[in-house]
Amino acid sequence: MNGQTRPRALTARGSLMLCAAAILTLGLAGCGEKPTATVTGTVLFGGQPMTGWNVNFEMASRGQATMTSTDPAGRFSFPGTLEPGEYAVFVTPPTPDPTPGAAPKRTAITPAASAVPAKFQEVGTSGLKVTVNPGANDLRIDIKP
Repeated sequence: MNGQTRPRALTARGSLMLCAAAILTLGLAGCGEKPTATVTGTVLFGGQPMTGWNVNFEMASRGQATMTSTDPAGRFSFPGTLEPGEYAVFVTPPTPDPTPGAAPKRTAITPAASAVPAKFQEVGTSGLKVTVNPGANDLRIDIKP
């Protein structure tokens, strides 16, 4: 063997291994991405839109919780994305602004907080569940009085 043949063989083998490693790395780059979901929907109480209420989603298995508010038609939309899976759902009336000296917000809610049974206002007792699938989700949450 001459001294030049061996380095060429190592160089070719090294190049082949480098290419294989690069292909493997690029091929696996997208494998770690988790699917995400966008969530919109409507909350109804006895078939009527719940206006001005907070909609709370909690995925206890992952320690995740998020909240958004309904518009006059009872529609809601969570900003950003959520992880697909099963969420416990509960509703709460809007909370007053905790800023000292802030003017109270006059948010009209329908139905009145007293009309919605307290069990639907707690995650542990509401019994409401939704499944969020990867991609776009448009949910209907109908609370029965």
